[in-house]
Amino acid sequence: MVDTALAADLLDFARREKHLRYRAALVVGDDDDLLPAAVTAEQWGLATWVVRRRQADNPHLRTAGLIRDLRLGIHT
Repeated sequence: MVDTALAADLLDFARREKHLRYRAALVVGDDDDLLPAAVTAEQWGLATWVVRRRQADNPHLRTAGLIRDLRLGIHT
C-alpha cells in the first residue's frame, strides 16, 4: 500500500506542479514497484531519478539514465 501511495504522489506532483521553476523528483528505494511511476513521471516532463544500491535488473523497463547506483555513483 505504501508503494501505491508513493507512486500516486509522484504522478500527482508530475501533473500538478508544472508552475514550479525547478521541478524534479528523487525516488530512493531498491524495489522495482516504483519504476513504472518514475518512468511515467519522466515521460510527463518531470525530471526523475531513482537512487538505489543494487543494479537495474528489470528487463521489461527501459531505465537508462533514470537509475543511479548508490554503490558506484554511476548511472545504470
